[in-house]
Amino acid sequence: MAIADNSTAPGFAQFANSANNTTLARCPFKEAALSWLETRRPYLACTTFRDYQVYIRTLSLYFGELLINEITADQIRAYQRIRMSSCTGSIINHECSLIQQMRKRLGTWHLIETDYQPIPLPRESPGRCISEREEAKFFAAAFSNPKWTVAAFLSLLSVNTTAGPGEMLHLRIRDVDLVQRTIRISPEGAKRTIRIRVLPLNDAALWAVKSLHARALRLRALLPEHYLVPFVVSGGQRSVYDPTRPQTQYYKSFNEILRASGLSFRPYDFRHTAITRMCEAGVPEETVIAMAGHVNRQMLKIYSHIRIEAKRAAVMALAGKPPASITEMLARAKNDELNGQDDSAAPGSARLRLVAPK
Repeated sequence: MAIADNSTAPGFAQFANSANNTTLARCPFKEAALSWLETRRPYLACTTFRDYQVYIRTLSLYFGELLINEITADQIRAYQRIRMSSCTGSIINHECSLIQQMRKRLGTWHLIETDYQPIPLPRESPGRCISEREEAKFFAAAFSNPKWTVAAFLSLLSVNTTAGPGEMLHLRIRDVDLVQRTIRISPEGAKRTIRIRVLPLNDAALWAVKSLHARALRLRALLPEHYLVPFVVSGGQRSVYDPTRPQTQYYKSFNEILRASGLSFRPYDFRHTAITRMCEAGVPEETVIAMAGHVNRQMLKIYSHIRIEAKRAAVMALAGKPPASITEMLARAKNDELNGQDDSAAPGSARLRLVAPK
């Protein structure tokens, strides 16, 4: 006899939500959060669902045995202070938003809402272009310590391909083609469909990928579905790795490199730098968009931060053919300086001082 499927019957969804809310309210955070996440699965993109899993694992280390409704604003602030030493404010806010969503599901968020404060984020450009001097200092420090190998090679790959941190961390062995000198950004690592793409590798990027690939093989990442940067299960002198899971971030090593080199920028700024340099080099917009995986030219403008050197070159180009009167004035001013004459001029004088670039 067939058993009727009542999952679509009126009231079933309400019953299911009620049962889940009971679990959410009565179970420890680490169990309740996973149960809540399963109810969200149909509504989340794969990358978002995976990010939420990582957030829950991190939150569980601190809130694991507490009930959701036992978490106070003071405890959230303590969590924020602990996390600020190892990751960005944006990630901390994303993590804490899960507590907010779960308590809203239970109808209790309003009890601590007015006392909760997200980490303030800087109101600035979404990224900046790293100068060649900064880049040289960063990599000189990055390759000086074997503990920073992953952060060093991923940063080198990013600045030479436009690949973002999440895209690189989710590369699998099958996404790497050392013969054709390419990597494939898969749907797993791409933020949006438009970011799925194949990236060619120049010599620097190829060296980075070969080095990471050799490291992956040493860590027993032998199958096509294994990750290029395996997850660290436990650290120390005898680290244990799981090649079926990707390393989730490299902020700790990256920040240590910044401190060692006296610099300040974000991992994602290497991607911005790559895009900016292509724009400065005159690479056609269509090619830049294809490399970066952007939707349109308007979004491209957000990323292409022209450096002061490029702006200075543009200004110099404007002075290519000045009027004859300006040319004569510049010549007189330069001659005065060469002869050591006084630069001062009477009020209203058209005298012009020319400072030669050093």
